[in-house]
Amino acid sequence: MIPKTSFSQETNVDSLVKQHKKIAVLPLKVYYIYKTLPEGLKVGDVRNKEYEDGFLLQKKFNDYLKLKKESVTVEIQSFDETNSLLAENEITLQDLKDLPADFICKALKVDGIIDAEIRLNTFINNEEIVGRELLSIAIGVGNKNKLDNSVLSKMKISDGNTGEMIGEFPLVLVGTMFKSTEKVIEKMLWLNFKNTPYYKK
Repeated sequence: MIPKTSFSQETNVDSLVKQHKKIAVLPLKVYYIYKTLPEGLKVGDVRNKEYEDGFLLQKKFNDYLKLKKESVTVEIQSFDETNSLLAENEITLQDLKDLPADFICKALKVDGIIDAEIRLNTFINNEEIVGRELLSIAIGVGNKNKLDNSVLSKMKISDGNTGEMIGEFPLVLVGTMFKSTEKVIEKMLWLNFKNTPYYKK
């Protein structure tokens, strides 16, 4: 089992986070894992849906953080501004995987970035199924077999000044299926965010 959070031993997390006034949420990395593809659905269709849902969940998560602003210690850059600045600086989704965080933060004019990943195991022939209802929470990856019936989220926070990743927050939800992307936001990403130093406890 991997820890709930992991930081560089040389990083003074509190000191860095206190300097963060404004952060950006990057387009999410979304992965749909099928045991067998539903009839009529091709791998390319899944990849396209992952790409589109990455932006959809970015916006929904961004909006949700603004809705919960009384519990968030920093200003959240708007969805439109983040993606406009990415386009203006010709930064693609692939670039986001390769570029250092300080470069990305400078382009976005923010102090830090949240880079989140959602991995959804989908084993029935219903394209509307996007996640699983929360029954229990396991911090970290845990038992490999549990991933056959789970949603995995991983949230990383990086500092714009040093370019260093200052926190990594994995979370696994195990349970029954549901159809609403809102549930992924409310239960998965929000629970994940509440473990970050940006959450006002």
